[in-house]
Amino acid sequence: MSQSQYDPQPINPYDSPETVRPGMSSGAKVLIGLGVGCGVLVLLCCGFFGVTAYFFGRSFQKAMSEDPATVRQVTDSIVSIEVPEPLQPKMSLDWTMPFVNRKMMSMALYGDKADQNALVLFQVAEDLGDPEMMRTQFQQSMRESGRKEHKEVTLSESETFKTKINDSEAEFTIGSGKDEKAAREVWQATGAFQGNGGPAMLFLQVNAKDFTKEQVLEILKSMK
Repeated sequence: MSQSQYDPQPINPYDSPETVRPGMSSGAKVLIGLGVGCGVLVLLCCGFFGVTAYFFGRSFQKAMSEDPATVRQVTDSIVSIEVPEPLQPKMSLDWTMPFVNRKMMSMALYGDKADQNALVLFQVAEDLGDPEMMRTQFQQSMRESGRKEHKEVTLSESETFKTKINDSEAEFTIGSGKDEKAAREVWQATGAFQGNGGPAMLFLQVNAKDFTKEQVLEILKSMK
């Protein structure tokens, strides 16, 4: 008997983003692309392998939600932020490590109906590992997430925006660039900060025709 659609095959943490299960929403593919890359690093840091990888994939899948209220709750667990329209809650991940019952990773994804504008917030446990290593893994996972619309672009102009979040200094790179494949100008902001539950990252990429630089800065300034 084939597996029920209500009990889909667990995600293999070693799958590439291109091998995600058919029928998943675009939001799910983004989170899988990001989460698998960062989740494998969690396993590396914690020394969990073998059969644990299976339970990791299964629990990872169950930790995802498309409920807007849940997305906002996960967002609040990462940082207080004002998210403007047309960015709406699309999907979240709130993952607890099997066996040890410990929250390890949280993500919240916002976007528009056309998948042209996106905001991703990502947080890991406080003592998971080197924040710089996590930042590098997040950026690599973002580039390889399988979503052409939201891969990082090379900025033609950029500047640094500094602020304080959770009483800690935070630094973001904000700038404009051209997405050659999609033939569009975008505003992009990336950076690390101290989240409510551990080291966190932000990735924001929006159409220049939909958002101004000032609006992008307002989003960053709203983070507390």
